[in-house]
Amino acid sequence: MLVEIPLIQKFILFLNQPLYAIAVILSTLLIFSGIGSRLAGRFLQEEVRDRLRTIIFVLCTLLVIYICGLPVIFDTFLGMPGIIRLIISILLIVPLGIRMGMAFPLGIRLLEQDGPTMIPWAWEVNGACSVMGSVVAWGLSLNFGYNITIWTAVLIFGCAFLVMILKPYSLQR
Repeated sequence: MLVEIPLIQKFILFLNQPLYAIAVILSTLLIFSGIGSRLAGRFLQEEVRDRLRTIIFVLCTLLVIYICGLPVIFDTFLGMPGIIRLIISILLIVPLGIRMGMAFPLGIRLLEQDGPTMIPWAWEVNGACSVMGSVVAWGLSLNFGYNITIWTAVLIFGCAFLVMILKPYSLQR
């Protein structure tokens, strides 16, 4: 939610309509998160931890690039026809959607091997964060701006990355 809501807001001016921004961002993220989730199932169990670290790092990197690069891209292509801006928007969101879709399934697979009793808890936390995240995202966006909201997402993903680096061994050892 800390990524979706600011991206919708940022793409409103680029796509000229709030409805277009909502439809394009949400549908692209949902479709490609689903594809990413499916792709996550192809990794071997022994490479899950390393893949998850890489995906979280790439997510952080992509978000920082989006914070810095979207204004330049928007300025460059703002005069283009609507269909071109729509395609550019989709192409910009696809890499993010795929990686965001991979993170949770890989985390669940990691828990399967490290602490299977924590899987229901992970689903509960995911659901609660989805609901609370939208409220937090709106609050942060309204009070501090959209970039701060995305930086908050980077911070949270960064913390997850640090946990993955600092806790390289399973819980059962």
